[in-house]
Amino acid sequence: MSDMEALLEELHGLDRIRSSHPGDVTALLTRAKAAAGRWADVLEEIQESAHGLLGPHAEAALEVAFRHAEDSYVELEIALAATRDAHVIHPTKTTGLSAQNLPSSTTAL
Repeated sequence: MSDMEALLEELHGLDRIRSSHPGDVTALLTRAKAAAGRWADVLEEIQESAHGLLGPHAEAALEVAFRHAEDSYVELEIALAATRDAHVIHPTKTTGLSAQNLPSSTTAL
């Protein structure tokens, strides 16, 4: 499967953008992160194949586009980790537990 086909497959998985549950958001961010990674791969492939065929401005623009795609992947990875951490650090939001019912090691967070 080519990078472009893999990207399209990831994008088709994002058919439902709106979510009403934290688990849905986590799944959506996971798919978006995968799509961002695939997009970075596609841009890197374009950049490599165009090397020496374009002028310096076009090559610089492709480099910037690739870096932005990589940055998007990293930012989505951070958002995904923060979403997962929010479920662990703030269990009252997802389970209805109060801080009084949590073990003392958890309330120190």
